[in-house]
Amino acid sequence: MSPVPREAKAEYGLHKGAAMKNILQGNEAIAREAWEAVLVGTFSKLFPEIEDRMWLNALTDLLPKKIHELNVKAFQKGREA
Repeated sequence: MSPVPREAKAEYGLHKGAAMKNILQGNEAIAREAWEAVLVGTFSKLFPEIEDRMWLNALTDLLPKKIHELNVKAFQKGREA
């Protein structure tokens, strides 16, 4: 399988930086600290049979308590994208 040409990535928003910038516009704290949770939120849309609370339980079980709120917000931004 050949790699996706750079032009196609830009045209379809597949460039990680550009896609994240669009999703997180105005949310710099999330962009710096919790972009992985945004990706999990976006990915979770592929599995509608798994409830949001299950994804959020997994995130909060794996992360330190002090960053729960930020990562929950980041997850929700990913779900909205």
